[in-house]
Amino acid sequence: MIMSGLMKKLIFLSFFGIAQFSFSETVFVKYGWQIFRNAGDGRSLALGKALTSGGKGSSAPLWNPANLVENTEKSFTYVHQSRFSGVVNSDLISFPIHKFTSKPFGFIFIHEEVPSIPDTRYALLDENGDGKLNGNERLDSKNVTEFSQHQWGVYLNRSWILKDVIFGIGVKGLIHQLGSHTGTGFGLDAGLRKLFWKRVQAGIVIQDVLTSWLAWDNGTKEIVTPRVSVGISGNYDLPLIPVTLGLMADIVIETEEFRMGMEWSIKENIQIRFGRNETGIISTGLGLVWSDIEISYALQFEPEVS
Repeated sequence: MIMSGLMKKLIFLSFFGIAQFSFSETVFVKYGWQIFRNAGDGRSLALGKALTSGGKGSSAPLWNPANLVENTEKSFTYVHQSRFSGVVNSDLISFPIHKFTSKPFGFIFIHEEVPSIPDTRYALLDENGDGKLNGNERLDSKNVTEFSQHQWGVYLNRSWILKDVIFGIGVKGLIHQLGSHTGTGFGLDAGLRKLFWKRVQAGIVIQDVLTSWLAWDNGTKEIVTPRVSVGISGNYDLPLIPVTLGLMADIVIETEEFRMGMEWSIKENIQIRFGRNETGIISTGLGLVWSDIEISYALQFEPEVS
């Protein structure tokens, strides 16, 4: 299969990149691949991204590559996200690829930008030459320039079912442009899901398996270490009324932080959502579902930054 061969080549590139870096000076970072953790659709953002075991839709593989089985042939997602009063903006497009293969691949494209970042490196009127703003020193506004940050991410994944356990692998590529500098990188995720008691699911995902790397044009090489998350989710039909309650929770082993979400589905057409992500940000959202289209809106209550 054409797509199976492509997946094997991408996984090989991940191992090849690690081997190359073993002979180079590297820097270990915590937030080098945040574009994949910040992204998501209206449902995932409203539910605090607690989708290790309860992901649905074509963008759900971001939280666990084993989530792909929830997709349908007609699934297509577009998301626009604005954070910090419009300072950070991102767009996401995702859909399954059914051509060339009997089992679908998931494809996700993400773009995130931070425009008009002030550059004050050459604007300080430094009277004592210590490189710090102190005393009566000031910035010369004529020498303040601007630059932008752009990130482009691509995520391709596939899942398999073996003895009632769903396995998934996702490969991801990143181009990060910061001003005049550019970095490119590659990474790998792996996860599984299993259904218990017909209404309860559990999942585990290892993000950045064997590390994910990002190489900059100035010679700097950034490495992100693996991160493990486990989750459980389930739903319950309320008696006498056409309402289903869905609950989900994840824990990130590395940080011991948790994510959780709650979804009220009314006649399967109206979905009211609440969530908390691993940084403590509270969210809410609304989903309107028809047979061929779904519209979701999410609102996150970001903390004030002083």
